[in-house]
Amino acid sequence: MQRNSIFRRFMASTTILAVALTFLWPAGFAAAYTEVSRTSSKDPVAEGVTLEKINIQTAQGIIKVDVLTVDLTNPYVKVDTMVGKNGILTKNQCVSNMANETGAVAAINGDFFQMKEDAPIGPTIESGELVTSPAQRTDTYAFGLTKDNRPIFPIFSFKGSVTSPGGVQFQLFGINKPTYLAYLPDNNTATDANRLNMYTPTWGPQTRGPLPGLTGMVEMVVVNDYVSEIRIGQPKANIPADGYVLVGHGTAAQFLTTNFKVGDQVQVSYEVTPETGNLQAAVGGLALIVDQGKRHWFTQTISGEKAKTGIGASQDGNTLYLVVVDGGSPSRGMTQGELADFMASYGVWTAVNLDGGGSSTMVARQLGDETVTLVNNPVLGSQRSIPNGLGIFSTAPPGTLAGLKLSGPSRILVGTQKTFTAKGYDEHYNPFAVNPANMTWEVTPDLGTFEGSTFTPVTSGSGKVTATCGNVIQEYPVRVLGSSDIAKLEVLPSTIALDPNESVNISVKVTTKQGEVFNLQPSEYEAKLTEGVGTLNGSIITAGSVMTAGQLTVKIDSTTAIARVTVGGIEQPFYGFETTKPIKYEDYPVGKVPGSFRYTGPNEPAFRGTGAARLEYDFTGTTKTAAAYANFPGGLALPGQPISLGLWVMGDEGNGHWLRAKVIDAAGVEKLLDFSREFDWKGWKRVTADIPADVKLPVRLTDIYLVEAGDAQRDKGVIYFDELSVTNAPAVGETITETPEPEELLAQKDFQPGNPASMKLGENLNLTFSNPADSTAYTIFARQIWSTALPTPGYYPIMPLYNITGIADGDDVEKLPELMKIQIKIKDITGLDKIRVMFWDEEKSAWKQIPCMVDAVKGTVTAKTNLLGVFGLMQDARPRPVYSDTSFNWAKDIISDMAAKRIVNGYPDGRFLPNQGITRGEFVTLLANTLGWAAETTNFKFADEIPSWALGSVAAAVNQGIVKGYDDGTFQPNRVINRAEMAVMLDKALGLANSSKPSNYGDARSIPFWAVQAIRNTKVTGIMLGSGNRFRPKDVANRAEATAVMAKALMYYIQS
Repeated sequence: MQRNSIFRRFMASTTILAVALTFLWPAGFAAAYTEVSRTSSKDPVAEGVTLEKINIQTAQGIIKVDVLTVDLTNPYVKVDTMVGKNGILTKNQCVSNMANETGAVAAINGDFFQMKEDAPIGPTIESGELVTSPAQRTDTYAFGLTKDNRPIFPIFSFKGSVTSPGGVQFQLFGINKPTYLAYLPDNNTATDANRLNMYTPTWGPQTRGPLPGLTGMVEMVVVNDYVSEIRIGQPKANIPADGYVLVGHGTAAQFLTTNFKVGDQVQVSYEVTPETGNLQAAVGGLALIVDQGKRHWFTQTISGEKAKTGIGASQDGNTLYLVVVDGGSPSRGMTQGELADFMASYGVWTAVNLDGGGSSTMVARQLGDETVTLVNNPVLGSQRSIPNGLGIFSTAPPGTLAGLKLSGPSRILVGTQKTFTAKGYDEHYNPFAVNPANMTWEVTPDLGTFEGSTFTPVTSGSGKVTATCGNVIQEYPVRVLGSSDIAKLEVLPSTIALDPNESVNISVKVTTKQGEVFNLQPSEYEAKLTEGVGTLNGSIITAGSVMTAGQLTVKIDSTTAIARVTVGGIEQPFYGFETTKPIKYEDYPVGKVPGSFRYTGPNEPAFRGTGAARLEYDFTGTTKTAAAYANFPGGLALPGQPISLGLWVMGDEGNGHWLRAKVIDAAGVEKLLDFSREFDWKGWKRVTADIPADVKLPVRLTDIYLVEAGDAQRDKGVIYFDELSVTNAPAVGETITETPEPEELLAQKDFQPGNPASMKLGENLNLTFSNPADSTAYTIFARQIWSTALPTPGYYPIMPLYNITGIADGDDVEKLPELMKIQIKIKDITGLDKIRVMFWDEEKSAWKQIPCMVDAVKGTVTAKTNLLGVFGLMQDARPRPVYSDTSFNWAKDIISDMAAKRIVNGYPDGRFLPNQGITRGEFVTLLANTLGWAAETTNFKFADEIPSWALGSVAAAVNQGIVKGYDDGTFQPNRVINRAEMAVMLDKALGLANSSKPSNYGDARSIPFWAVQAIRNTKVTGIMLGSGNRFRPKDVANRAEATAVMAKALMYYIQS
């Protein structure tokens, strides 16, 4: 469909066009393309109707053309217009549906149309009835067929009038017309303003209704030539089945309202010229493109090489030619001039072009078929719904069987089964029903056997399939393909890796030397599975219960393929990217994909432990296939008999890139592995890549890389790699007894308000609970977790982990009302100073350290928390902080231990400043880190600003009543505290029991009254002591002694 703008472009050139129309293009005008070769095929569609499919190879590309040749002198040929759906103009449908609805044996699309209203611009005449009037234009040609089957290609004109009972007349501008640009000598382009138009039931059930920019529209409903209703400015009117609606605007509206009233008789007269009253069919077009067998000067041009539709006739008018040119891939289309030249070269004497582009469509009935099928390849991939088309009909009576059309594969793989079909047609090429029971099938020479119409070839070679029905015989050439024709026989997947008792559906594929692909059914090939590996049932392999390996052998003719089958596999960590093996970045095309590949540094992502690798890429600089390579010079030698690789990858959403790996086997053959075809995730995800079965061991991993071949995904980004693992298979014939995975233990415990409780999970986990008397009943569940996909950056998990959950009053709970003590036994673990208890924070998707204490003598780790969720022991892989100013400090070892746990921190310049006074903000943060407080949101306002690093801890301390602000509304986070203040905060944070025993310090008289009890309590518990029988309450508390005090506080907190 071409919009009305195709008419608009000529409005400014009226004078030039009027002169130019009298000229033709010079004789012998050359086509824009250079033809190299041409192939074509012709088939009858019906008696008098032939379809030729033409492929023109040009220097500029392939052009595909379809031509219907119609003998207008044949008594069984009828040409007519097809209109919409069920004859309704504005109910558009595709050409094939219109053809099948009307019974056409072939058809093409028709007129240009206005897409908003789904109505054609030019004339539409169906079976001698005027459906739409011609456009009021002097530059638009059309096709018409007279009632004596004579084709004409004129510019049709329309004249009409409406007469009132008083004899007043007004010009009828059109019938069933949408809005378009008129093109008349008076330069008035309006088709609705001050115009009078008629709408009949063929238009649709209702009129067009109010029109944009026009007010005061009048619709006069006429039934059996009498006015039944006059509507002014109302919504769409219903069009009566036995009448019509006259629609007017401006002067036309005034004519209707002034000269008519309900009940008046209406007189309407109109005519279409030329051939008034003698037209059987007509559809609108655009330009006269061929006249007297040559390209004609165009009144209008649609520029560019596009899909085209044209219709023309021979010089004697006895033959009609319907032409459709495909546009888009692979056919390049034609220009309007090229279409004209092609049609002229085909023998066309006169022709016009019809709607093209996405509308260009040709359908035709194939021999033996009852309905039409699509002939061309529409630009948009499917047929466009349009308002009209031109159909070719066969009126021949039923005949007798005259021929058979056979269909089936022409190239068949030996051993496969293929079914052939036969459709019959009579002497008029109309379909003739064939009874399959009356058919016989055979093949010569003896290449196989037929059972009914199903052929099973047993020998390769060329031959003919022959179908016979009565006296009608039809042959069909076939080629049976054998081993000499096979390029590749594949079993997919090529490496079949199964868990014990697991099943997989395999597929078998043959690729011939001509590039054909055959996907085979189990009955079409021989297959054998190594004994002891499992069972083979059709295409389903079910593994046995033991870890072993073997092979599946598939045979076609004398060609075999082998797929390795493994049951179970032993996965082992291979490379954690924490050692500095040589790595480098490479790109393709070289120098076109900027990027880098390096090991990560501090504060960069890692999935497990402290190391990972970082690949940065930039695909924006090239439109070619691009790749960013993480290269391992010399390759990483993979151990054992690897069947797959595993890799944790942190994505950046990846824009759908392709993540691959390259390995080189012992024979020097490169194999490309697929980790993911669609790299589209964010965060860490584990991906795997199968290693082909035909690799020669040993195998080296040389590259992990990201690829982009499409134009739409050109971006740049950063991804990370960690935890490369290798899964090794048993040797063929080897059986391995796998160490069973530890039993997944589950424990459950109910505990009531006011009663302490405890529970055990196996021999390694003990939980102790307290439940206040005013609380509710809880049910606690504990379960072991033997594997995890959760990232543990900076840590190595010590399995198992534990999932501790709870229910109260029928709902899941996230925390308990009181602290829970978790005690985990440890065995055969070194580096006890690196052991931490970690909790998975679902909300933050991160691990949180829980206060804990390791008892090397008892072999236990004890932690306290009120949180519920996933817990586990982990080994801290992060390097222990080293400070430049603590070597000679009395608390250096304590500082080192507390810093290793990240409870205390130094300064960015590498100093700890042990003798510097500790501030209120620092000490509150130290308390939060030691006791595992969750950072809380602020529900207070202080007059001074609290540093962001201390804000959550200060909020937690304030909310718990441990600290408060000053009378002036400030918190003073940078104010250095003294030892008395430190004792008070410790006392409140730990909830120490009040001691009645005096502290007996020599400087007790200098202890502020508000700190007396706290200093007693901290002395009795041993958490905070004086020196030389002096407490020094007003001395500044420095960072070293604050750290030492918190180390004791942590031990007391865990043990209490």
